[in-house]
Amino acid sequence: MSMMIKASATIVREIGCDLALAHQSSSDPHAASLGTTLQLIENVAQHVVNFFAIAPAAEFKQSDEDDPERLAFLHATDGLLYEVLSTPASLLELSRKLSSTADSIVATASSQESKCLKETFSGLCVVVELASGRITVKQFAQLRRCAYDTFARLSRTNTHHAVQTEAIKLLTMVVEAGAGGSSPRLPAAEVDFGRTLEAIERCTARTTGGQGARGGALRLLGTLANAYPAEAVAFLGQILQTFRRSMEDMIAKSEPDQLAGEGVMLGLTALLHHFGSHEATEAALGSLMFPFVRGALHVTLDPQQTAQQRYRFTKATLKFLKYHAMYMRVALHGEAVTMFRVLRSLCGHKNVDLHKEAYPAAMSFLEAYAFTACHQSPPAQPSLLPQLIQMAKESLLRVDVEPYELSIAVSSFGALARPMAQLLTPVEMVEVFRELSGKSQALLEASEAEMESATRYLPQFLSTYAAIIYEIVPDALIHSSHGQAVMNAVEQLVDSVLLLFPRQYYFPKQRAATPLALMKLFLACTRHPVVLGRVCTRFVERGLTLSIGSSSMFRETVTSSGSHTLQRLDTLDADRVDTAPPIPSDQQEGALYDEYMPLWHGLLTINTDVAKWSYPWKESLRDEEVMSHCHAIRWELMRCISQSIKVLDLHCTTQAAPNVSGVQPDHSALGAGGASISPRNPKDYSLFLCLVPFFSKVALALFDTACGDDELLVNTGEWGLVLARACIDRSCLWPHVSGYYTIVESLLTALPKEVLKRQGDLSAALLNFHEVAIRRIPDCSRELLFACVSCLAAYPAPQLITVDQLAAPLKTLLQLGLEYEPAATRAIQTLSTVLDPHRANEVPTSLLSSVLPFLTSYVAQQNNQLEDVTRSHIAQRATELIGHAGLRLASAMEDPHVDDDLTTQMHALQLDPDHTLRLVLPFR
Repeated sequence: MSMMIKASATIVREIGCDLALAHQSSSDPHAASLGTTLQLIENVAQHVVNFFAIAPAAEFKQSDEDDPERLAFLHATDGLLYEVLSTPASLLELSRKLSSTADSIVATASSQESKCLKETFSGLCVVVELASGRITVKQFAQLRRCAYDTFARLSRTNTHHAVQTEAIKLLTMVVEAGAGGSSPRLPAAEVDFGRTLEAIERCTARTTGGQGARGGALRLLGTLANAYPAEAVAFLGQILQTFRRSMEDMIAKSEPDQLAGEGVMLGLTALLHHFGSHEATEAALGSLMFPFVRGALHVTLDPQQTAQQRYRFTKATLKFLKYHAMYMRVALHGEAVTMFRVLRSLCGHKNVDLHKEAYPAAMSFLEAYAFTACHQSPPAQPSLLPQLIQMAKESLLRVDVEPYELSIAVSSFGALARPMAQLLTPVEMVEVFRELSGKSQALLEASEAEMESATRYLPQFLSTYAAIIYEIVPDALIHSSHGQAVMNAVEQLVDSVLLLFPRQYYFPKQRAATPLALMKLFLACTRHPVVLGRVCTRFVERGLTLSIGSSSMFRETVTSSGSHTLQRLDTLDADRVDTAPPIPSDQQEGALYDEYMPLWHGLLTINTDVAKWSYPWKESLRDEEVMSHCHAIRWELMRCISQSIKVLDLHCTTQAAPNVSGVQPDHSALGAGGASISPRNPKDYSLFLCLVPFFSKVALALFDTACGDDELLVNTGEWGLVLARACIDRSCLWPHVSGYYTIVESLLTALPKEVLKRQGDLSAALLNFHEVAIRRIPDCSRELLFACVSCLAAYPAPQLITVDQLAAPLKTLLQLGLEYEPAATRAIQTLSTVLDPHRANEVPTSLLSSVLPFLTSYVAQQNNQLEDVTRSHIAQRATELIGHAGLRLASAMEDPHVDDDLTTQMHALQLDPDHTLRLVLPFR
């Protein structure tokens, strides 16, 4: 294999040399003759063909993703793509070469040329997969024509099926890349739907040989119909008959072909996205669909089937069920118990890809069954639901249950919650919930070694709790002894999620599913305000406390005692954040806000389009309800952050000299110059140090009003005022704490300008703080000075302050930036906004003349620190800003209304008119 890589690298180098000469010949008419140029391009095309002939892409595609040789091949292929596509003539010649080869193998039946052509198309498929975003529409069109011509020519003779398969695959990938938005979409006229359909019908009409090509053609047909529905409508009858004929042929066989079956299911998966509800689709395929799907699922469980490729048909069928189980809901309802057993078995299949597809397919099946059970009148076969419930209970209560079986069992109760509520009494529904909570508690009481496997079920338990609680009649919890038990179970589960979320074994898949599952639980709890009304509030309070803590707060939290988890969380008083467990000074490492950020961002930016949620949520909720509850979490988090700012004790102890008099040290808010300052309450100070970056990271999501109305703008302004006042008040008490400036800066950055216009009290509070901060600048130094002036530079101009008022903080930032990169970056960022060309006339010349000397210093620094990438970037931006500033100054000098002192200022800065023009020239 290593020899292949070496040969591939050699060919890539040859291509580069040839293309360089071809480029030179094309651009310089005196360099070489046209015949020589065309010969070079033809050589390039031959190199491409040879490259894929000796380096079969399929071997690398099937290897491990981290395989060094696979990575080397993909890297070489990507380089080859760049070289070939950089010259349109090269791609054109390559297409001609491939078409010529296709003609040749039809005439001579050369197996060597056939193999060469197959590997070339296989390699081009890798090319499209690797860098489709770099391919232009014209190049995509050329690739499509090349693949189509080869496929159409060979389908007429029903020969060289392997070449047809790869050409069809390339066609499919070109169409999918455009439909998915990752690449330019080919115009409908270029696709030529009618001619392509003719070639597909020829290919699929033959029932012997070439099953890979047949399956690929059926997948291509569905992909085309999904990508170009307006064009497909005119051919819908032919499309449906093509699928029907293929399905009937496969059902008639004793052993269906895996490749053809895979093509049917993948093609139908794409086709039904647009035509699933069409009457013609139901008429043509309705009677065949369920027998076909059932056969595809059973073939994998048949021990008589051979191992080779026997999973492809089933995997494609599971993918179809994932998206379109609702299409067969009536037929699935009648075979619910059988289908449940089959899908549950597939969830535990040894093939990894198969059981990954099986779980979402099973959930889609249960959703379709639940919908039919609730809406079919009269109910068909009512005895099936108790059987499904009993099967799930048996799995739930069995001690030695397999993980996949327990996962399906837990999720089944959630998916079937609505039909269960119609079948069972409220008391029986509560009993089902208690059985679930008992299993959850048993899992969470596991030892630390077993906790990793227990965490995989937490999002599923959250969703199932939510579904069942939503369906329980409120009176069943209020007027019974069950209410307290349900509340305890919910609080234990939510607390466990909070404690386990930052752990390494709470894997990304579970982290991604947790926010939506929590949102469903909170929405369900709103149906029971008396019993479960504080669940969401309690979550936000404790979640914030843990988010601004450190890893030392969690050490040995989850032990063999399940109640210990709750005890640790109960030590965190929701009303007083400063009662959190002490954090020793030598264990301040490991702040956890970054670990919790996916949870908060997920909750604050949840997809409120309930049409994309599962049943019954999309039937029970409105978008406005979800949006309202998302805002409620937002306001609650703002309240908790404000409360934390108010209650954290940041008093500092000042010790100017060793204490030899026995007098107690002074607890003051600001230490004297040169004195040693230490926090009186290290625990609170540590929490505040984490609260500041936590707020900075979550602020944009907290104050997002893009999808809101006037009420949202008003509420956002009110809570912005609460946060601003809390920071401003505490900053007046403890002006030595830089974090208050940082929070106000984040608030200014995140607040929409419309909110500042509407909320006069908020604007007034921020303006008052601006005046105070300006007066404090002379008394600040180092980090405190940077935080102060960075906050002042964040004030939006002209919404809150005039542009001229940015001069003082910008000048200080630029001066600090000569030695401190964050200050330079902040100053450059602000100046980039101020010197926007569209607002150039708003910028006073006094501000420009005050910042230009520092910008010049940044440019001078570049010569001494060329190896510093950050400094080089800052110097580059400074050069651009000097040009923008020079434009403004030059136009101001020509303005008769500008003060004559400006000329004097510019000369003092060594900016004479000629020098200014030299600065401005590159930016005109």
